[in-house]
Amino acid sequence: MAAPASERVRILVRRDKTQLEVEAPLDGSMRQLKALLAGKELEPDYVKLIYKGHVVDNDQTVQELGIRSGGKLMMLFTETYYEDAPMLEKLEALKADLEPLEAKAQALAAAFREQGRTAESDRECVVLEELLTGLMERIDGVETHGRPILRSSRKRLVCRAQEASDTARSAR
Repeated sequence: MAAPASERVRILVRRDKTQLEVEAPLDGSMRQLKALLAGKELEPDYVKLIYKGHVVDNDQTVQELGIRSGGKLMMLFTETYYEDAPMLEKLEALKADLEPLEAKAQALAAAFREQGRTAESDRECVVLEELLTGLMERIDGVETHGRPILRSSRKRLVCRAQEASDTARSAR
């Protein structure tokens, strides 16, 4: 008798020398499991899962594959991941540059709401906007080689920088 679709199973996923334990619904697809394993920073398409010696299809479910609680999968990065890794590292470094600027924009906006407009805050906002514009140019300069995954990652980063710039602009 088949288990109810809402039932969850505990799956062990090995990658290199590490082992992750995740809970997945029986009716969950491998794409959903990849997204869970990859996390927010890594696209699921950069990961492939192997079960019983075979690469699993993204549309297959846990139940279709016959994975039971305690079942083991192997997680590997795809060739595309290794090809894209240098660009991903550049985007990650630019993201690290963006985070303190985002915090500064938020702080300036909060100070503006509390204290109002000042000459000093105007100068700080202009400088911050220039820094963010320069950062957006550097982000835009990262070559994506037409790969949708890299383009979407770059676009998300540009949007974050633009939002920070808009926040800084609102503080003057």
